Amino acid sequence: MSINDLIDHTTEYIKQQEEKVEGMKKMKEKLQLCREGSSRHENIFVVRDLGSALEVVFTNYSGCINNGSFLLGEIINIMKEGGAEVVSASFHNVGGVTRHTIHSQEYCSRVGVDTDRIYERLKELSKATQS
Repeated sequence: MSINDLIDHTTEYIKQQEEKVEGMKKMKEKLQLCREGSSRHENIFVVRDLGSALEVVFTNYSGCINNGSFLLGEIINIMKEGGAEVVSASFHNVGGVTRHTIHSQEYCSRVGVDTDRIYERLKELSKATQS
């Protein structure tokens, strides 16, 4: 390997390391914003009773997708316990705000969906995540 090849290889390696450092700095900033953001905003739950169907919209302002994913599982469990069968779920993440939309229908038409119970349990979950 000639000296010029060695210099080129070393220069390329340094550029790659600088890019890694920049990526890590950005990740650090994002994690710091995530930690700070979770205390600045409350999570918001909106429950819409659509007759035999139910829609829950959960807005997470922390920018922490993992936190929102954990809560999504909790929300689905609460909906199941309230008599709702989840039909679809989606999410959108824009600028550190994640909005989960969950559509469900009543599990059994004779029993129905206990919308009030679901709403109260979601309010409790929201308060628990804020503390």
